[in-house]
Amino acid sequence: MTLHIRQMAILPSEQKLRYGTKLIEIMKESPGKEKKVNRIIADTRKLNDKARQFYKKIGFNELE
Repeated sequence: MTLHIRQMAILPSEQKLRYGTKLIEIMKESPGKEKKVNRIIADTRKLNDKARQFYKKIGFNELE
């Protein structure tokens, strides 16, 4: 199963507390016994360097 993240926002004051990373880790876990997540696609704007750095840091690859 593929998950597609269109938007995720964490308050600036909370961004260093790993909430975003924890959310992604939960998404990677199986949502049920029959379906397993094998791909996560995260949309970010090209100018959103902070989001792109976050996803790269946790192991995402950039697609063109």
